[in-house]
Amino acid sequence: SSWVARLDSLKIFWYRRIVNFDNDSQTELVSTTKQFFQAKWQSVQDWTDTKITTVRDWLKQPWDVSRLLAVTATVLGLIGVTWWWQKIGRRWWLALRRKSNRRSDQDPVRREASRWLRRGAKRDAFHWPEDVRSELLRLRFGNADSWQDPDRVFQAAKATWRST
Repeated sequence: SSWVARLDSLKIFWYRRIVNFDNDSQTELVSTTKQFFQAKWQSVQDWTDTKITTVRDWLKQPWDVSRLLAVTATVLGLIGVTWWWQKIGRRWWLALRRKSNRRSDQDPVRREASRWLRRGAKRDAFHWPEDVRSELLRLRFGNADSWQDPDRVFQAAKATWRST
């Protein structure tokens, strides 16, 4: 039957790969693994060298107004995205995750509150101010309808953590 054939196949695999794993097989495995990682490392080095050369050649080209504007726009765009994430994006992302994950153990707000509470418990002689602790406990264990502003609570926890 098919179960007997599968069991025989498993026995053959066990003897070939596990029991008969002698010194030659071990040496071959290590050699093959070493060659694989050396090839991957070489490809990473080649890729990095290519990118560095490309950037170096780009920097050596003459600078004109359009290149200067492109670099300025890129830097301002990165600053804008960072500002957006700090002010709006994180809160938006938490709200989106809260709506998509209804289970309490997967709620990112509950996980974040749990992380802050654990962090405080690990530090010797550290005590959360009662208002911050109660808000963190409400975010971790309370009903989601009772949450005022999770981002404000996390900012208060961060400020308290940094002040000690």
